[in-house]
Amino acid sequence: MQLIFLFFLFIPIAALQAGDIEGKITKIFEDEESKGSTDFSDVVVFVNGLEEGKIPERKIFLNQKNKQFTSKVLPVSVGETVFFTNEDDFYHNVWSLSSAKTFDLGQYKKGESKSVVFDRPGIVKVFCNIHPEMISTILVLKKSKYALTDKAGQFIIKDVPPGEYEIRVWTEGSQIVARKVTVNKDNIRNFNMEIAVKKVPIEHLNKEGKPYPKY
Repeated sequence: MQLIFLFFLFIPIAALQAGDIEGKITKIFEDEESKGSTDFSDVVVFVNGLEEGKIPERKIFLNQKNKQFTSKVLPVSVGETVFFTNEDDFYHNVWSLSSAKTFDLGQYKKGESKSVVFDRPGIVKVFCNIHPEMISTILVLKKSKYALTDKAGQFIIKDVPPGEYEIRVWTEGSQIVARKVTVNKDNIRNFNMEIAVKKVPIEHLNKEGKPYPKY
């Protein structure tokens, strides 16, 4: 009995009172082509106002497969490393000229992997210099508490410390939408929100600022 008491004595109070935030984000599509779609995936929901947290120990991949990146939207925390592995039978050249992170991985073949450390917060647009249809967006966040919606728009952010926060919602083609919440030991199960989404043009120049060659 005494050992059980001592065990709980050393559990941080914040951990005992942490709560989950879950709900659904609905995309309101503003372009005629997308209206009526029920695909509400790839929306990032993140907690603003947290104290600096520990970077999770994990490996993050944004691979190239079938002339596409394996994630259209990828949230990461500042300081995390993303691995770019080529799974196709042909070369890719992954690059970005975004102010939050500029890099050029050069051409590399199937089975090879290169990595980038994302050390500044912001939005990083990622392209392939060979295949113009390949586009992904990495959202680099200061804090590590976030979630990505599934196709139905559902999400859950686990173990948020007690306190008052601003929950922010973003996806490609939208503005950040925010709502204040108070987190305590009771879970928030009905964080539902609508977010307006505009169609993002896919046309862009290559890393040298020139049009892609036509094949």
